[in-house]
Amino acid sequence: MLGAGSVIILLVGVRVPQLPFLVAAISLILNIPLSISAELWLALQKGHVAALWGTVQTLLSLILIVLGALAGGGVIFMTAAIYAPLLITNAGSLVHVLCVHRHLRPNRRLSTQALRDVLGQGGLFFAITAAFACGSAFDNVMALAWLGPAASAEMAVAMRVCVTATLLINAVTQPFWPGFADALAAHDFGWVRRTLKAGMAAVFVLALAGSACLAIVGRPVLNWWLHQDLHLSRGLLLAMGAWIIGTAIIYVPGALLNAAAQLRPQILILTAVAVIGFGFKFLAARSFGVTGILVVNPIMWLAAGPLYIWLAWRVVRNPASAAPPPGYRA
Repeated sequence: MLGAGSVIILLVGVRVPQLPFLVAAISLILNIPLSISAELWLALQKGHVAALWGTVQTLLSLILIVLGALAGGGVIFMTAAIYAPLLITNAGSLVHVLCVHRHLRPNRRLSTQALRDVLGQGGLFFAITAAFACGSAFDNVMALAWLGPAASAEMAVAMRVCVTATLLINAVTQPFWPGFADALAAHDFGWVRRTLKAGMAAVFVLALAGSACLAIVGRPVLNWWLHQDLHLSRGLLLAMGAWIIGTAIIYVPGALLNAAAQLRPQILILTAVAVIGFGFKFLAARSFGVTGILVVNPIMWLAAGPLYIWLAWRVVRNPASAAPPPGYRA
């Protein structure tokens, strides 16, 4: 992700202050091994502990940002105020889980099989995450380069709302993955089929309701939240709502594909979405500004949604395709 971000910055021609960018880069690199703690808690079915550490991170970030604003802290301090709590809480969470569950502590001798699992399955999951993130993670940089600082600030607000909604949907759909994995292992394809239908319908209704609320009361709520009127257009609010719906469509089918170890098709789809979307965003920004950049995302995900659904139904209809490869662990 860091390398992809650097390439995007070079392509769009944004000049960034070197020291704050260096602080962010080093923090992200250090966070890579530390961030595994949340996954360990989830694997132990103790997601509430990971959520508790996440709450501590949010509160610590808020305190540092408020202190920095009151003290007139510069860009470097504000960058550190975002990334320092991330490192501190992830390190604390990792120490916590390793102290409580000693059997999870790594052995001194590196297991060849574990290394193959990490580089094989882990690499594919990382590729899925990176490809999905690249579809929208750099929209702020693009807005800054193509439209200026004011547009970048508007994009930051819009993306914050969209990402928050996406995280809520992800929290709702996350349990589908282990549920599908257990059902596939038991060859209970009837349950998988029913849950896939019900899950997609429920998530779509949830996203539709959230998008409708955003379109109706989004402007006054955001004005109250930001203590100022950014004059967000109706088109931008509708684009934000479409963004939420577009991402929601692929979450439940994606959980089934992950459970069935159907990873490479997802990488291809999400990579195509990111690459093609970049070109469309460049064209849309000239005519429609921030709204044009933002609306490309739901358009691309709505195009990818039928492919995800088709792949998921192929797993249900063809049990042989749902068999994970040897050594696969859901």
